[in-house]
Amino acid sequence: MRRRGKALEARLQDIQKELARGRFDVAIKGLQNAKVDFGRWLLFTTSNLDGQIGTIHFVRQEFDKARPFLKNAFVRHWVARAMYGVLLFKKKDLAEMDKVFEAATKVSGKQGLLWNVWAYCHWRSDNNARAIEILARGKKILQDNDPRLGANLLNLQNSRKMKMRGYGEQWYQFHLETHPQIMQQRARANPRIAWLL
Repeated sequence: MRRRGKALEARLQDIQKELARGRFDVAIKGLQNAKVDFGRWLLFTTSNLDGQIGTIHFVRQEFDKARPFLKNAFVRHWVARAMYGVLLFKKKDLAEMDKVFEAATKVSGKQGLLWNVWAYCHWRSDNNARAIEILARGKKILQDNDPRLGANLLNLQNSRKMKMRGYGEQWYQFHLETHPQIMQQRARANPRIAWLL
């Protein structure tokens, strides 16, 4: 088992290099091959690799391809689980979305962004009370370890907007807001919309 674990680790390092080069299709194929080669031997390997494959597809906005992988992702892969929750939010299946986030926060409750993404989905659904409840639960667990969570809780309690930009690139990977650079590129391409920014 240890030998297989080291072999998988080496394979994942090679796949990471492909991702760094922007060769996403090669990386996805490598992850799928790793699932076949190691999935039956190492516990939770298949669901972990599914989470990674789904995350790559999701970041590339290939949502239909991402869905089955994210759905099968290991519950401790909180980014993949949150991405699956976002897909459910976009389908307006808030009950199922809540189940996904509930399970993810039970094992990854110290991730402030996870609580914020969940609350943001409810806030965007005009369910401020539920968003406040979610952030209050997250604050109880995190205390003052994530000041952005506390700031968003205060914002919602005072009928103001949630502000997620403080999470940077990690936030924008969920595709719930348009990245500022993309907005600037669109404005340059179409000067008529520049005034919107």
